[in-house]
Amino acid sequence: MSNSEIKITFSEDEYKAYADFIPSLQEGAKLDLLYVKKVLTEAGIDFGIDWETIKSTIAYCNSTGKAMSSVKIATGTLPLSEVPPHWNLEEKFFHHAMGFDVSQLKVDFKEVSNFILVKKGELIARYDNGRSGVEGKSVRSKPIPFKKKKIVQFTNGRNTAEYQNNLYSAISGRYEVTETREIIINDILHIQGDVDYSTGNISFPKDVIIDGQVKDGFKIAVGGSLFCKSNLDATDVLCRQDLIAEQGILGRKEAILKIGGKISAKFIENCHVESKDGINVSKNIMNSTIYTLGKLVLGEKGAIVSSHICTELGVKAYNIGKLGSPNGDIEAGYSFIDKRIIDSLNQRIEVLKEKLGHLTKLPEYRKTEKRKVLIDQIQEAITKAEEELRKKNSNLYKAKDATVLVYGTIYPGNTITICGLKYTVTEEMRKVKFYLNTESYRLEHVPL
Repeated sequence: MSNSEIKITFSEDEYKAYADFIPSLQEGAKLDLLYVKKVLTEAGIDFGIDWETIKSTIAYCNSTGKAMSSVKIATGTLPLSEVPPHWNLEEKFFHHAMGFDVSQLKVDFKEVSNFILVKKGELIARYDNGRSGVEGKSVRSKPIPFKKKKIVQFTNGRNTAEYQNNLYSAISGRYEVTETREIIINDILHIQGDVDYSTGNISFPKDVIIDGQVKDGFKIAVGGSLFCKSNLDATDVLCRQDLIAEQGILGRKEAILKIGGKISAKFIENCHVESKDGINVSKNIMNSTIYTLGKLVLGEKGAIVSSHICTELGVKAYNIGKLGSPNGDIEAGYSFIDKRIIDSLNQRIEVLKEKLGHLTKLPEYRKTEKRKVLIDQIQEAITKAEEELRKKNSNLYKAKDATVLVYGTIYPGNTITICGLKYTVTEEMRKVKFYLNTESYRLEHVPL
């Protein structure tokens, strides 16, 4: 003979209490309300008790002889989190402000959709005064501490206006959130048609948006970012920040683009492109010369064909090369700017040595005091230039972790160079990673 039994358990914060109802066997004492009250008192449960559930469970167990487990018999009150005062951004602005991760290799080629124009007087955010926190109560009548809700805090910045607890745009321009979560509105130049003879060359100190095409032969100089919704038919483009070409970039003759930030485009053809940040191309790069201090990342089926690539941090592509097309070469692991400084120093040293040689070969009677001083000055200049060259050369290959990732095929004849070590592809290779083995200091490749 065995009497009935109740076993009590609690959630971690004692916000809830559960019970296992075990009916008696044979002639043992049945479950009853008086026994339950005694067990609850012994467990210290005196708040939020669900008597209706308890009564119905007792009746079920006694009538069927079956046990019931984990029955919720009491529920306390949850604490109410403290909410600090904050700006509540309107939905479209909030989604943009939370942004996306560009440090990963997941490339968002719709980045231009994150570019938001606002009109003067447009509502951006409403101020929320927040609320105080309220403690909860456990089933044992003990306080449950409240927490402080984590709220993304924004501050109102340049070209915004606060009025009656609302935040408005003070000008028409580009909505932007800085790394410190400051809301600002940037001035922009918005060209709703083409850049052609009706506009002339474009020179603007801040952001520029071009809805139409940039016609061949026209020059653009932008102090901010440049957004092109159609093809950028480039001749000379200078841009201090980012270039986003929703379609692609086409070069004519000796087209040169120099970009201070990152580049995002559908394709690049027949161009000389320089970027101080990364370059994202969703389709192909053809017949172009690309320099970047960041990483060159192509889309899912993106190919590099007949192009010279120099990237400090590496390349990610589907195909490199194409059957029947001229070969290309990819260099990684160093700064193209540092390499140009080295080349310039070499040229300077060569010129100085040529001048020095000419002066030292003069007969003694022609070596005036003035020329002797000049010889000393040239020798000193050569020594300084050679010391600077030595330092630059010793620090050139800094990005030893640079890699070239090929997810499709790299074709014979194309070359890969990482930190000065060159590899010529002699046969088709698929799904391969090229990297520098820093221990053996050899350029090696492994399957992806």
